[in-house]
Amino acid sequence: DPTPRDQPIIQFRNASWISYNLQNHSYLSITNKSENPINFRQKEYAFWMEYFPKLSGRDPIYGVTVAPIIQETSEFEMATWSLTAGVALLSIVVLSCCVLMCKRSRTKNY
Repeated sequence: DPTPRDQPIIQFRNASWISYNLQNHSYLSITNKSENPINFRQKEYAFWMEYFPKLSGRDPIYGVTVAPIIQETSEFEMATWSLTAGVALLSIVVLSCCVLMCKRSRTKNY
């Protein structure tokens, strides 16, 4: 057996999962013995959703504040397109130089 077990496998079978509702907040805990506890990390949830907004002075109704979008996207967009055009022009110049070098290096047999 490649997976040795401390517990017999009979404890892992027939795990029933109670449906979630707003009164019990049940979840399925899969460990050595599967069980169905309630209120998963309720204290941590209460800290971040109730106590921390009071401490920080933020309104819990509106949730997280989003930073305003800076209108510099047009500058970045213009810089991106100008760099793309520059690279395209440079690649055309390099390609034409390669073609001219190949034509010049050929010997002419008349």
